[in-house]
Order: sequence, then structure tokens, then C-alpha cells
Amino acid sequence: MAQISVSTVPLTDENVQQVYSWVDGIPLSRPKRNITRDFSDGVLTAEVTKHYFPKLVELHNYSTANSTSQKFYNWNTLNQKVFKKLGFMLSKNDVDLVVNCHPGTVEQILLTLKGVIEAKLEKKAAKEQMMSEISQISEASRYPQQGFPDETIQRMSQIQISQNPPPSIPQSKIQYQTIPPVQQQHQQQPPSKHGPSQVPTQPQQQAPPAQMPPQPQPFNPSLFDRFGVPDLQVKALLDKKDQQIKELQEHVETLETRLQKMEQIIRIKDNKIQKMTQRMQQAGIM
Repeated sequence: MAQISVSTVPLTDENVQQVYSWVDGIPLSRPKRNITRDFSDGVLTAEVTKHYFPKLVELHNYSTANSTSQKFYNWNTLNQKVFKKLGFMLSKNDVDLVVNCHPGTVEQILLTLKGVIEAKLEKKAAKEQMMSEISQISEASRYPQQGFPDETIQRMSQIQISQNPPPSIPQSKIQYQTIPPVQQQHQQQPPSKHGPSQVPTQPQQQAPPAQMPPQPQPFNPSLFDRFGVPDLQVKALLDKKDQQIKELQEHVETLETRLQKMEQIIRIKDNKIQKMTQRMQQAGIM
């Protein structure tokens, strides 16, 4: 990993104020009174980096110090364990200057660190957005373009049957009605003491003609599909399925277009980073 010299980084009133505002927005363990002296031991610089990359910095490796040896230890640890993973390292001269509270060195280091952190976060956000788009496309492509799986149609049909069961024929109308027997219109009278010739008789009435039972309506299986759902309901389900397929296909096309745009943005960002690196090398920073 090539070392850079932050002493060549130009300082203006504008970018110095940007650095101060940036640091003020980060919670630190102790108040900032004199930034040159407060940041000379490297502890607050480690806290600033940890704010953006929590897993990269272990604060127990850095102790607040007034001794030069401990300050050098802290900055060398930052260089080897943190800055190197971020893609840059401070030169020995820069470490000497910041440890000895040279004016402007802390601002130059923080300005360099600010640019590196912003570039890393921007690249990370672009990568996460691209992965999210890919995940959405993968989720949408789980459904085949021809339609939903048969299991989905079956579940939809079962739900439709439970909500709107097909018409059924009452059992009482399917069974034939029992024809009542002809009732006797008179009962046998007990024998009379006057003899059979004196027993009064009543004329017999004819039994009403038996009515034919109503014929049950035949069940026409052609009106229903294999799930017992009427054809009209099946057609409605298929129409709804086709509409959902069309919407999914349009969504996939939109995601593919956005994915292409994101890839183009990433290429542009990489080109900018490459040009910035070349300029820093030409300026002797890297």
C-alpha cells in the first residue's frame, strides 16, 4: 500500500470549515477545544472513523495519551489496521507532524479521511441498491411467463369454492315421494243383533289418483370444471391471472432498465475515482 503525504493537500477557508462542520456532527468521547492538540494522539480520529465503519475500528486499541511514544503507537495502529484497509496510509513525516501538533496537519488528515470515507460510502450505497434491484428481479422471475403454477390455481379454486359453493340439488327433491296407501273409507262394524241385513252401509268413495313425483333435474358436469367451480368463475380467475402476469412482466422490464442505469452510474463513479487517483499521484500525494 503506497503512502501519501497529506502535507501537499491544499487548505482553504472553505474546506477547513467543511472539515470542522463534519467533525462537529460526529459524537466524540471528549469535547473539542483545540483541534490540533485534541487530535494529536489519534484517539478522536479513530472515533471519527468508527462512526462510519463500526466493525473496522476497535477503540480499546487506542489510549488517550500525552506522551509522544503512545501517540506514535496510536497513529501507527491506525495506519496499519484502519487506514490501510480504507486504501491509503499516512507517511512517517505526516505522523511526526500531527504528533508534535504542527498547525494545519490535523485538518489535512481529516480532509483526506473525509474524502476517502465519502467515496467508500457512496460506492457501498450504489452496490447495495444494485443488489436490491437484482433481488427484486430474481423474486419477480420466480413466476413463469406462461402463468402461475397449477398448485396456485388449485389453491385459488379451493378458496373460491369455499366462499361460493356450487349450487346443489336438495335431497328431498331427488328422492321419490312415497305414495300413500288407499285408506278405507269405512271401518268394519261389529255384528249386530238384528242380523247382517239390518247393518247400514255407506257408499265407498274412490281414492284420489296418485300424483307422480317430481322428476329431479339432472346434474350437468359440463357446467363445472375439475375443481367444481363454474366456468364463469374459472374464466374470471384466468383473466385475473393473465393481468397479474402482464403486470409482473412490466415490473421486470422496469427493474432491468433501472439496473442498467445503476451499472452505468457505477462505471461513471469508478472513472471519477480513477481520475482522482491519477491527479493525486501526479500531485505527489500518493
